[in-house]
Amino acid sequence: MEDLFEISFLTLLVCREINHCLSKKALRLGLTPLELQVLWAVVRSGEATTLELARLVASPKVDVESTLITLEADGLVTKRYAAHSHMRLIGATNDGEALIRSLPACRDCGCALSDLQPEAVRLFVEQAYQLVSVFRGSEIAEQLRNLTSKSLPHA
Repeated sequence: MEDLFEISFLTLLVCREINHCLSKKALRLGLTPLELQVLWAVVRSGEATTLELARLVASPKVDVESTLITLEADGLVTKRYAAHSHMRLIGATNDGEALIRSLPACRDCGCALSDLQPEAVRLFVEQAYQLVSVFRGSEIAEQLRNLTSKSLPHA
């Protein structure tokens, strides 16, 4: 039982620091953290449904839907119906892709993450994938792994 509290406190502290760094990046771009996360997921996915994006960013579908409305109004994403389907696919515009490409690497962003050794970050990420696999299933962990291993589209 004590492990549960230790894990809870430690992950909460790590999560808050990471979210702080993410918030700073988003603010510099004129976005909310969720807008930045969703845009990143769209750019890395190529195209995705709202439900797929909600699963990837671990947010309620209704929050992702309202975020997509804002991103579309800002000219960062587009929506289209998939051929022979009722599903709407979300894709990034050139401006959306350029915004994500403009993000500095974590080691260059000036937040606390830049103070960590690359090997420590790599080990943490591997442990996080294992935990996500246990808690949310291996499918979502693999989707995330595939997104992060892709190169960004070129201008």
